Amino acid sequence: MNGSDRIGWWYTLFALVPCFAYMITLSLAPGLLATPIGPATRVTLGLVLGLALAALLFVLAAAYTWQINRKERG
Repeated sequence: MNGSDRIGWWYTLFALVPCFAYMITLSLAPGLLATPIGPATRVTLGLVLGLALAALLFVLAAAYTWQINRKERG
């Protein structure tokens, strides 16, 4: 296993753990994610966490691409 493979597995782990945590929370405690984030808002905790998860996955993909391209260029 070369360095790029090892880096890829770490990025995969950092992406899968939050995704599975979100899905398990969604299936086992849906009421928790349906909780509004404030008294006068309809925005729920699930929406905020879902958007944060999407942002995390975007950042991880960008960081992985940048790191692999930097390594290949020398």
